[in-house]
Amino acid sequence: LAIAAEGGKLHWFNGEFTLHKPFNIWMGLVGATFLVMSSHGADQLIVQRVLTCKSVSDGRKSLALSAVIILPMFLIFLLTGTMLWVFYQSQPMAIALPEARPGASKNDYVFPIFMLTEVPHLFKGFLVVAILSAAMSSVSSALSALASVSTMDFVKPLLRKPRTEAFFLSFSKNSTVFWAVLLIGVAFVTQHVESVLNAAFSLSGLTAGAMLGGLILAVWWKGRPALPVIVGMITSLAVMIFISRFAWSETVGGEAKIVKIHWPWFTLIGTAVTLFAAWLTSLVVRNPPVTPRTQPAGATARTP
Repeated sequence: LAIAAEGGKLHWFNGEFTLHKPFNIWMGLVGATFLVMSSHGADQLIVQRVLTCKSVSDGRKSLALSAVIILPMFLIFLLTGTMLWVFYQSQPMAIALPEARPGASKNDYVFPIFMLTEVPHLFKGFLVVAILSAAMSSVSSALSALASVSTMDFVKPLLRKPRTEAFFLSFSKNSTVFWAVLLIGVAFVTQHVESVLNAAFSLSGLTAGAMLGGLILAVWWKGRPALPVIVGMITSLAVMIFISRFAWSETVGGEAKIVKIHWPWFTLIGTAVTLFAAWLTSLVVRNPPVTPRTQPAGATARTP
């Protein structure tokens, strides 16, 4: 721990407010709050697990328990990374880190290399099994969420003719295979990404704000037209794609560097854009007038 402290690896508080540095207290209090609200409230990957609870009360308890457990879990992750850094300060790595591009090492390989070269064989087997189990559970959850959304939110509402449950079950299985093949292709395309974590959160941040904003509008704007919500979500996606590509020059430490807004702020910005664009659209699109239902000719009203 002393070596880690000297290297600045235990420094956790950064009060500087900036949009292009990912790790500061404002990102944790503001940006990460909206990120968790989106992932645990609007993302099918998490919501599908909450839906397995027997009641609303149990669902709330599961979310509260998740908030309690996630802190020590993240501390374990951070401590593991810190100890790996300390370990490799005293000796070279047995296997050189691959490079995403010249001069940019892929640090995601540090732990696998440590596991292969330094861990005893018995514990190595346990670690491999644990990693494969965690990977399978994550992949199966993602495939289940994609298949569920494809079937229930896209195909089922668009079909005009009624279909049997067997048809939708078969379609869901086929869509699972389709998404699995597609994700394998994505894995091959992104194998040269420098940081998998940053890439994953950056991509999810493009739509996280739109999903959270759409959910908020669905709760607050009950009985109103869906068009403002749709416009707000599409606008949010377009703005976030632009922001993810936008960069500017800034002097950091006496040197001019190209900086970009970092992913922890994506969800907050996307949510704000969704709400604002939907509000502007609602000023133009008014609620359709509610007309009273008329009874067919010859019908008589029933009295209790």
